[in-house]
Amino acid sequence: MAGIGSTAMMTAMMSANTALMQAQTQSSMRASLSGRAGVLETEIKMDSGRGNEEGAARKQEELSGIQESIQDTTRSQIGALSKANEAMKEAAEKDKETEKAEKDSVGRNPVDQVELSQAGEKEAEKDQKTIAELSETAALISQKPPC
Repeated sequence: MAGIGSTAMMTAMMSANTALMQAQTQSSMRASLSGRAGVLETEIKMDSGRGNEEGAARKQEELSGIQESIQDTTRSQIGALSKANEAMKEAAEKDKETEKAEKDSVGRNPVDQVELSQAGEKEAEKDQKTIAELSETAALISQKPPC
């Protein structure tokens, strides 16, 4: 049944967990870069107000690079989360196919089938809960506004 010994589901969950950790790291990086961008914006205004156009121009170049890095980090974060989501969907589909094949199999001991069914239902519930938690975390991360 779904979830029992599912290599595909376990691999997908590990992949999703890795992607979420990457997304969290990227979110932290984005926050740090955004903080630096805010400081540079203030320094550029101050330098321009003081007539230090050379300093302002240098800082503007740095700010442009940071803004590009922020965009790259956001794209990478979205890509990692999308990849994790796709892996979970594919694993769930494979589990459904496996479950159907197991249901169609003949010659199983009825006691084994009941035990397998009960264990499969518990594993499927755990898998669904994990998928829901990962989806919720991904939604929260993706709701953070890019700076």
